Amino acid sequence: MNHAPITFWYIMPGGNCEIEHDVEGVRESVVQSRDQLIPPVMNDQNIIEGEDLIISNITGDGSARIMPIPVPDKPNWTRSAMVWTHAMSGDSITFQFICEDPGRYGITGYYFVRNGNTRLNFLINGETVLTAPGKQKRSMEDDPAVFRAIELSEGYNEMTVIVMGATRQDGIIFGVDYLKFKKL
Repeated sequence: MNHAPITFWYIMPGGNCEIEHDVEGVRESVVQSRDQLIPPVMNDQNIIEGEDLIISNITGDGSARIMPIPVPDKPNWTRSAMVWTHAMSGDSITFQFICEDPGRYGITGYYFVRNGNTRLNFLINGETVLTAPGKQKRSMEDDPAVFRAIELSEGYNEMTVIVMGATRQDGIIFGVDYLKFKKL
């Protein structure tokens, strides 16, 4: 949570305020977006959580948000995911993440698809790193997607997911639990 508190108080007539004015404190900036509090960088296990990714673009009529994913019998799945709903054939979503140590990385990703079958095309920095089936799953299996190794730049990088051939009229639901990085 981010707070920018303002305090109002009362004083009796003749009272004396002993608090100094804090003009510099008032000028301090406040957090305007989630990534200022929780930046999308690799943690000490070389993981970036899906809910920490920055959504930079969505095509089509779908929307994305952070949702809880309770999976007590699947210890590899974490508490939340970035979930994109109503994704149709040809729609795409682009996420940004930050790499602090540039170089060549192997990446695995945990994701799920609901509401039908499709194919998904994953691009990182404009290069296709995986084309994979997005099969309807009754449970989220501990079955990571293994992306082709890719060079990551220092600073912001982008991952785009493109839906190809969704089978339902109302689109699919796609969720990213996390991405795991290994420097090669």
